[in-house]
Amino acid sequence: LGPDALLAALKDAEVRRRQAELDQLQLAYQWCLLHPATPDTGTATWGGDPHLDTDESLGGDGTPAVAAFAPEPLGLALGVPTTTAMTLMADALDLVHRLPHTWRRAQTLDIPIWRARRVAQKTHTLSQKAAGHVDRVLAPRLHTVGVTLLDTGDFYGMGHNERLVGILLKLRDQGNT
Repeated sequence: LGPDALLAALKDAEVRRRQAELDQLQLAYQWCLLHPATPDTGTATWGGDPHLDTDESLGGDGTPAVAAFAPEPLGLALGVPTTTAMTLMADALDLVHRLPHTWRRAQTLDIPIWRARRVAQKTHTLSQKAAGHVDRVLAPRLHTVGVTLLDTGDFYGMGHNERLVGILLKLRDQGNT
């Protein structure tokens, strides 16, 4: 292949990869919907903090609870550990229910799926309102945001998230992003 054909083939391969990852997320979400938590099934959790009365469910605040033992067959089907299946399910739940702007960009393949999933993972412990705020500010810029910002943004509290969002808002208002 010549340079132009090679670049076109690489671009096509990237689109196919993004589509496959999106398909996997969508199917994981459907798996969650097919397995709602009930009093009989219990709830799939990450395991509890010994200082809390309840375990943390798969999805963040505002997501539907998933039946206990739903992640195991998904992991088996994918050939991955249960915790990997749980992460896929949690990311899908968080994107659909808590990060709609990021989810829309992922669905159009406008951004790599890993970026959408990273936002879901970094905002997982935030309240639904706080996650929504990060989503509204960050989603329009996700095509330019690299792994360093996503990994060091420290979305987990102690005021770091608020400072990051404040910086992003100032940059937006100044036209620097």
